[in-house]
Amino acid sequence: MDEKEELLKKDRERQKKREALREKREQELKKKVRLFTGIGILVFLILTAGISLGVHNHKKAEAEKKKEKARQEKLEKKKAQEDLTVEFLAVGDNIAHSPIYKSGKGEGDVWNYDHIYEPVKKDIEEADLSLVVQETIFVEDRNDISSYPTFGTPVEIGDALVNTGFDVIAHATNHVLDKGTKSIEYTLDWWEQAHPETEILGIHKSAEEAENISVIQCKNLKIAMVNYTYSFNGMELPKEKEYLADLFDEEKARKDIQKAKELADVFMVVMHVGDEYVQEVDEQTRNWTEIFLEEGVDIVIGSHPHVIRPMETLTGEDGHKMLVYYSLGNFVSTQNDLPCLLGGMAKITVQKDLESGEIRIPNHEYIPLLMYYDRENPKATVYKLEDYPADLVEKHSVYKKNPSEFSLEYYQNLFKKIEEQGNKDAI
Repeated sequence: MDEKEELLKKDRERQKKREALREKREQELKKKVRLFTGIGILVFLILTAGISLGVHNHKKAEAEKKKEKARQEKLEKKKAQEDLTVEFLAVGDNIAHSPIYKSGKGEGDVWNYDHIYEPVKKDIEEADLSLVVQETIFVEDRNDISSYPTFGTPVEIGDALVNTGFDVIAHATNHVLDKGTKSIEYTLDWWEQAHPETEILGIHKSAEEAENISVIQCKNLKIAMVNYTYSFNGMELPKEKEYLADLFDEEKARKDIQKAKELADVFMVVMHVGDEYVQEVDEQTRNWTEIFLEEGVDIVIGSHPHVIRPMETLTGEDGHKMLVYYSLGNFVSTQNDLPCLLGGMAKITVQKDLESGEIRIPNHEYIPLLMYYDRENPKATVYKLEDYPADLVEKHSVYKKNPSEFSLEYYQNLFKKIEEQGNKDAI
């Protein structure tokens, strides 16, 4: 091979090496491009996913915030509505016949009557606001304590009512003047000193106080209450002291209700009226309730007839609804007639609607009570009928006189009959 061919051969080899090197560089470059492209795509995907996740998390967080805010608003609204909802309880006449006050006489001057109310204490304490009608007036002198027909009651009965959980005491009854005006004044002074937190209805220390309407703040609801009696058993208050007790007068009652509407959300009347021992609603009681309905009263609690009467909801010409318990009968007493031992407990849910401001009564109950007493060995206790101990049936003084009539079944049937009468009237 000559020198020329040798040179050409070397050129071709160098050319091949250069092409191989170029191709190698191109391959490496392509690999780098692919690598960088892949990395770029990966970074892009990661960034995109991150942005998407961030947006998703942000939206989720915002949704959770909105959900939590809505939940809090709902809870706040529910709490606000609960604060405008009151569970109210009322019972009828608390009458201190002799077996009643004798049952609490202890050694010396220590008297106590908590035992009378113990079986119903839980119901009374659980209510947001509870009321009892104190039929008989308190007396300072033990020698003035007496039973029918002119009652004088030991103040320890008042202590027991407060210990049981009653917040409001209605005193305007036909027996409020049994011991004269001094006993009304003494009763007012005693309440003010012994239990100033207790609201007293129907009796007053002065003409100025008699013009005021009792308004009770219970939760965030303002409840106005008045208490009227139909008479003082033929007696009259001195003209200079007519303010002492609230005798019903239509004109005054209408003014009281109109005044109360400006002061409170809810208006209640405790009326002491009606034909005694008659379970049908009498004309006088109907007249009173018609006046209350016309004026827009929300709830009426009746007492005095010594027997329970029906419950119903009346509707006025303007569409206003008024719940009426015509008579809750006797809460505590030792009367002999069988129907007089059956009392009633009213449980009422009253509320002001948070949105509309409308007053509503979403729930109300009528619970029968049965009074136990033993005259021979003075004992007295009031029970819910469903809780009345079977072993006390034959120990009851009325059972001993009427063994063929006195029974739990008798009272169950009597209460059912009265309930049905109320439903019939409402139709």
